[in-house]
Amino acid sequence: REYKAAEAAFASTLTKTAMPTDLFVQVTGLTDGWTAAKQVNGGPLEAITVHGGAGYTNLDLNPADVAVVVGHPVTCSNPAVRLVVWWTESGLEVYAQNPTNAAITCTLHASDAFKGLPAGEKTVTLAAGGVASVSWQ
Repeated sequence: REYKAAEAAFASTLTKTAMPTDLFVQVTGLTDGWTAAKQVNGGPLEAITVHGGAGYTNLDLNPADVAVVVGHPVTCSNPAVRLVVWWTESGLEVYAQNPTNAAITCTLHASDAFKGLPAGEKTVTLAAGGVASVSWQ
């Protein structure tokens, strides 16, 4: 399955290509304020920068074909909520923060685009200005 950024992640296989430098990759449709990552050939995730709805990274296509996923490991049904996500050998840890002056009930969704990470959904209620910690194992 190929993913598109509108589904929180872009996934594709890029063909080995002799290049004098790494390929610059820009993925649009991402959300500022949410952690984003790159995964190459099912390996460990690497955090990437998101600014103005675009994620930025690079890929070395010289050694071999590259299966890449770029996007959000976890998304939220409410884009106002801020997400800090980190990955460990045992799963995902998420801090969800409500920057508004009203309580928010929202659904957090762990993407199945990234290999080796748990997928699924969890509903959280965040008080105004509140934070929730969520774990996926």
